[in-house]
Amino acid sequence: MIEGLEIFYFIFLGVTAFIIILTRISKRYLPEQSYYMFVSAGYAAITFVSLTIIFVSFTVMGWKGMGFGLLGLSILAGTVSAIIINGCMTFFFGR
Repeated sequence: MIEGLEIFYFIFLGVTAFIIILTRISKRYLPEQSYYMFVSAGYAAITFVSLTIIFVSFTVMGWKGMGFGLLGLSILAGTVSAIIINGCMTFFFGR
């Protein structure tokens, strides 16, 4: 394993846990219509930020650009996995 690469795993897990916890808390305390608007805007914002980081990584040359690209991919993967986990939790457990 490449030394120092585990930070991207922690970013992935941190983003996934943060989004799941935030959506579960907001589902409990927000009205249904506000909840869906809040969650949709949050997913869109985080996806936009991660895609922007990935595109910026192409303009930065060398190892820094590759690091930015991996950072963006970690955030994007964490967001997508949180969307899938929240969808499964809503499907199987209801509320």
